Amino acid sequence: RRWTAVSGFDDYLDDEDYFYRGQPWKWWRIVKTVAKYDVVAMIGADVVDGAYRPASVRRRLDALTENHKQGGRSRVFGASFRDMPNPSSVEALKHLHTDIAVLARDPVSRSRMQRFLHRDIPLVADLAFLVKPDFESEESKKAARFVHARSACCDTVIALNIASHVASANPGFLEAIVDMVRTLCARNFSFVLIPHDVRQGSADLPFLQEVPKAMGPIYHDRFHIVVPVAPSHIKAVIMQCAIVITSRMHVAVLAIGGNIPAVSFAYQGKFDGLYELSGLEKSSFLFDPLHIIGNASRFSYIIDGVVSNARKHKEILSSRREEIMTMARENFAGLEA
Repeated sequence: RRWTAVSGFDDYLDDEDYFYRGQPWKWWRIVKTVAKYDVVAMIGADVVDGAYRPASVRRRLDALTENHKQGGRSRVFGASFRDMPNPSSVEALKHLHTDIAVLARDPVSRSRMQRFLHRDIPLVADLAFLVKPDFESEESKKAARFVHARSACCDTVIALNIASHVASANPGFLEAIVDMVRTLCARNFSFVLIPHDVRQGSADLPFLQEVPKAMGPIYHDRFHIVVPVAPSHIKAVIMQCAIVITSRMHVAVLAIGGNIPAVSFAYQGKFDGLYELSGLEKSSFLFDPLHIIGNASRFSYIIDGVVSNARKHKEILSSRREEIMTMARENFAGLEA
C-alpha cells in the first residue's frame, strides 16, 4: 500500500518515472513544472548523500538546477550526511551552483558536508520538528484511553518502534527486544507499539506484532498497536508516553520535538547529529542494535533508569526546544515572496 499524497497542497505531480526510473522523455515535464514556481526545494532528509537510490538524487538536483537557470530560488532542505556518502551524489552536490543552498539538519552532518563538498553549509534542524501533535485524532484518543487504563493499574507506558530493516539485518535483534519487553512487563510497564509506515515488503508492523504474540496471554492487556495515519497523530500518541524506544530516526525526532526522551538503536550516523542537537547524552540514549543481542536484561535496566530520570531528561529537551524549533523554521529563511 502507498501513502496517499499529503493533504494541503495545491498540486501534486508524480514523477517517479523520471526520478526513479530515469525515463528521459519525462524530463520535459519537470522543466515545464519548475518553470511555474518561484521556489523549488528538495527534501534532503537522509537521501541526499546517496544512501538510497543515488541516481534519483542526481535527477532531483537537476530539477533544482533547472529552476535556478530559469531565475527561481532553489535549495536542499535540512539533510543528514553519512561519513561514507555515495561518490556520485557528492559530485552532483559539489557541482550545484553556489546560489542553491544545501542545508544540514544537524551539526555532525554539517561538518561532514563541509568536508566532502567544500562549500558553505547553513545549519538548520529537521523539518519534522515542526509537526504539530493532533490530540483530537482517533488514534491519539485510543492511545490516551490505553495509557489511562494502564496508569490506573500503576503501569508506566512506553512507546516502542521496531524498524523492519534493522530487525531483518540483525538476526537476534527482535528476539532481544522481546526478552527486554518481557522483563519490563514483569516490572509494571506497558507498551504502545508504533509502526513507522505501512510499506509493502518492508513494513514495521509485522515485527511489532511479534512482540505481544511472544508474550502469551499473561500480558495480553499490556499492548496497544497504533495505525500510522499521519505524523501529527503519531506525535500526539508519543507525547502521552513516558519515553520512546525506537530504531527509526523520525520516531525519535517526533519524540524529542514533544519533549519525550527517546532511546534509539541507530543504524546510521544520522542519529549522532540528532542527539548532539537535542542535548541528550549519546552514551545513555544511543546504541548499536547489536549491543542488545544477548544483553536484554541489561537493557531493561537501562530503560528503567531512563524512565526514573525522565523528568531531568525532559528538562534538557525543554531547554533546547525553542532553539531547535527556530532552526527548523530556518529551512524556509529567505524564501518569502
